[in-house]
Amino acid sequence: MLPPCASVLVVEAQLDVLEAIQAALEFDGYRVAAVLGSKGALEALERMGRPGLVLLDETLPEMERARLIRFIRQEPTLRSVPIVLLSVDEHIRLPEVQAVLRKPFNLDRLYTVVRTYCEPRREEEGPVHSASAEASRSEDEAGGAQRARGLSRS
Repeated sequence: MLPPCASVLVVEAQLDVLEAIQAALEFDGYRVAAVLGSKGALEALERMGRPGLVLLDETLPEMERARLIRFIRQEPTLRSVPIVLLSVDEHIRLPEVQAVLRKPFNLDRLYTVVRTYCEPRREEEGPVHSASAEASRSEDEAGGAQRARGLSRS
C-alpha cells in the first residue's frame, strides 16, 4: 500500500481545468496546491514542502516547464517526487516524468493515475486543506463539487 500524500501540486495553464482537478482531488481526500501557470510553482513548492505528486500541464511554456522539472529533480528533498504530465499527446515522452495523463480525461482516469503514486489522506490522518498558490476560488464547495462532476465519470 502506498503512503498517504501530504499534498499534490497541480500546475495547469487553464483555470477551468485547474479548478476541476483541484475540486476532484480535494473531494477524494487529497490536499491540493493549485497553481495557474508556472510562475508561482517554485514558491508553492517552498510553502508546501514536499508534495506526494506533481501534476504538470504540458502546454506551459517549455522553458518554464523545463525549469520546474529541473528544480524538482535537482533538489534533494524533491527529486523522488513523481511527476505526471498532463498532455493532449499521449505519445510524448520525457525522461524526467513518470507518466502522461492524456487530456481530456475523466475522473476515473485521474483518480487511477494519482492513486498509482499516492493514496488520499483519510479523516483520522488530519484535516484536508487547500493551498491555492495562484488560482482564486470564487465559488463555494458546492460549486467545486459541481466542477469535479463536470470532468465526468464516463
